[in-house]
This record gives sequence, structure tokens and C-alpha cells, in this order.
Amino acid sequence: QLRTQYNLKSVFIASDDPQIFHNASIATIRDNFPVFFVPPIKTHISFVDADRNWDLILSEARQSYRANQHLNFDPAALAINIFTDISLLARCDAFLGKFTSNVDRIAYALLTAHSHCLKPFVSLDSIWCHDWSNRVGKSIHGSFLC
Repeated sequence: QLRTQYNLKSVFIASDDPQIFHNASIATIRDNFPVFFVPPIKTHISFVDADRNWDLILSEARQSYRANQHLNFDPAALAINIFTDISLLARCDAFLGKFTSNVDRIAYALLTAHSHCLKPFVSLDSIWCHDWSNRVGKSIHGSFLC
């Protein structure tokens, strides 16, 4: 929808789900529409399970890192991935993401600051999430507080 409405010529994708990059590569070939992404650096943790609590994931990652430093988990690599995604997303012409995500809100805020205006956007789960405990978030599991 954003592509046709705003005549977008390409898209940059940021995700922690490797399947997204695979699907994007197929879409690039099929639709002749350039899709760009920075493949995530291996960090030993999987963030694919969206139902898990982020604090729990980070806690497990820290414990895993301390106990298994030989497994090539690199917290700095994770931070670099996040900063790279935010920097690139902040330079886009339109934004599609999840406004319940701190990373996505930071990226859109920087996009707005760089462009001195609100760029077109679509949030996949909620209006701008202020963490004010409003039941406005939506997911496949129903509504949730945001």
C-alpha cells in the first residue's frame, strides 16, 4: 500500500527474524522491487518467539553469555545491529513497523527529526505507544495494554 500510494522505489527491512530476510529476497526477485537489509550478526539467541518477555530474553542472554562465552554470543554485536537498523530506518522515505517497539519508535522519531516532518507510516500493532496503559495494541492474541 505504501509503495503505490507514495511511489516508493525500494524498501529497507530491519528484523530479528531470519525468515523475513528470506521472504524479502524472494519478493525482490518476484516483484522487481529492491529490498535492502543488513543481515543480523549471530548473537546466539533467537528473538523469533514474539510472546516471550524482552526482559526474560535479555536475562537469559546475559546468563548464557556468562556461562558459555565460547558460543560466540557478543552483546556488542547485538548493540551494533540495533544501532545500524535505527540509523538506516531513520533515513527512509516511509516507515512500516510496530509502535509498541522502542526501537521502532526511536527510528521513527529520528526519521521525523531528519526530515523536519512526519513521514508516511503504518504501524502493524498499535498507535504511537506511550506506555500509558491504554488498551490500544493489537496482535493475533487480541488487544493489549500499551
